[in-house]
Parts: sequence; structure tokens; C-alpha cells
Amino acid sequence: MNDKEKNYIIACMELNTILNLLPQKDKEKIPQNFLNEIKKYKLKNYVFKYDYSKSLDEQNLNDVTREMLYIIYRDYLCDDKKMLEEKVNKLVGEMSIFNAEKINLSEFIKRLNK
Repeated sequence: MNDKEKNYIIACMELNTILNLLPQKDKEKIPQNFLNEIKKYKLKNYVFKYDYSKSLDEQNLNDVTREMLYIIYRDYLCDDKKMLEEKVNKLVGEMSIFNAEKINLSEFIKRLNK
């Protein structure tokens, strides 16, 4: 298993744990086949422990997990897609000033939530 595959599998385990913490009404917004794929590919011997004393942003998450959480939020949980799209476009414009490859996704998500 290469690093890319391992990161994806770890992300599935972390996502499985995090998505299980969602209220049922939010979880129902995510397609069942998507949830099944996450369960299917999670690493069986990797245990992710969610630290309840920290916010989601403060969790020690795999970068792939953070990216997938953003996609899940954008595609399934965000009620105001137009507002989200405007925020993302604004931030992408701001990021073009910097080297986009060096921007931390966690920082991007923090700024997105402002």
C-alpha cells in the first residue's frame, strides 16, 4: 500500500468516526452510497479517537480527511450554497496573491467559516 492509499484509508476511518457524531438529520443529507464507501475503505486496525475537548478544527486530522470534510459540507450539509460559493471565490482570489500550494487547508477552512 502506498502513502496515497494509506492516507485515503485513514481519512475514511476518521470520516466514519466524525460522521457518526453528526445529528441524524444531517447524516441523512449525505447519500448512503457515499457513507457505505467510507465504511468499506476504512482501515480496520487504525483507531481514531475524537477529542471532545477540542473543536473539529483542532483535531489532529489527516489532510485528506480535511479536504473530504470540506467537500461533504459543501455538497451535502451547507444550506446556503450561494453564500458558500461567494466565500470560496473570495478566498481563492485572496489566495492567488500567495503561493496556493503552500496554503494550509485548515487555515482555508477557518477563513471560510468567518
